[in-house]
Amino acid sequence: MRTKFFSGIIRFLDLISELNRKLPEPETTKASYLPLLRGYVKSKLLQEAEAFMKKLNGLGLLVTPHPFSEMMKLYEATQQYEKVVLVVPLMKRNKTPRNVLSYNLWMNACCEVSGVESVYKEMVGDKSVEVGWSSLCTLANVYVKAGFVDKASLVLENAEKKLNRSNSSDTSSSSHSMRNKEGVVRLWEGSKSVSGRATCANYICVLSFLVKLGDLVEAERVFSEWDDTCCNYDVRVSNVLLGAYMRDGDIRKAEGIAPPCIGERRPSQNIFMAIAEYFEKEEKIDEADGYVRDLHRLSLASLPLYRLLLRMHEHVQRPAFHHVYEMMKLDKTRKVE
Repeated sequence: MRTKFFSGIIRFLDLISELNRKLPEPETTKASYLPLLRGYVKSKLLQEAEAFMKKLNGLGLLVTPHPFSEMMKLYEATQQYEKVVLVVPLMKRNKTPRNVLSYNLWMNACCEVSGVESVYKEMVGDKSVEVGWSSLCTLANVYVKAGFVDKASLVLENAEKKLNRSNSSDTSSSSHSMRNKEGVVRLWEGSKSVSGRATCANYICVLSFLVKLGDLVEAERVFSEWDDTCCNYDVRVSNVLLGAYMRDGDIRKAEGIAPPCIGERRPSQNIFMAIAEYFEKEEKIDEADGYVRDLHRLSLASLPLYRLLLRMHEHVQRPAFHHVYEMMKLDKTRKVE
């Protein structure tokens, strides 16, 4: 069903592209380019989207931040974060203003804290945008991932104050409100009432805080909420819970939420290895065999995983090396002596 649906989308986009080529330019292109670009982005058609952006640039139609934001979302979805950052200089050369979404995507793609702080400083100085709770949550998420929990807490306190003002609420925040689960949950619920639909980055941020605070029950509730409503499965959200389960040695829960990730976006290899190492520790060679076969079939297996499986076969003296090496050969993975 999914394959037929995806094929239908591709055929529809091809038809729209053909019609777009036959229509006069630039007026008809101006009216139709953004829906077409969004179609390419949703279907993750990277080459088509890049070629279309080049055409739009040549026609002088890249005058708003929206097409640039779409490309940034596509690069983020395909985990090409360095390309997300490279979109910004093109916007500046075109004298295209940045909006809140482009700043948030830019911050989220930064690899270093110094980089995201530089982007945030530029955003604060940009009179055309207002720094709202979503931007502060994005900044806090980067701090959490880098291990700067205190900085993240201060940023989220500021975000909560903005939400309180938006709701005309007289609720005050103590300096420690973001260091307990009640403060995090209060901010989370308040943000949804103001902004409507929450983004994956917002879910990653609140899940990271709840995991740091050790409240897995609340984290699971938030994850279930996201899982029930998400349109495009973003494996980075589930990776937050997967990491917590693996650190606690709760392999059953990890396995329970791992399968939906596979085949949508590439999950962390650290998660794959942690599950495989559990099978090795428990001497469950049949489960390990099936697990690596599944990853191989989805083109997600790696050399360390094959090494681990070979080590397990050698340990129990089971002569099944041939099928492992065959998978490695198909993957063009170098054999291990």
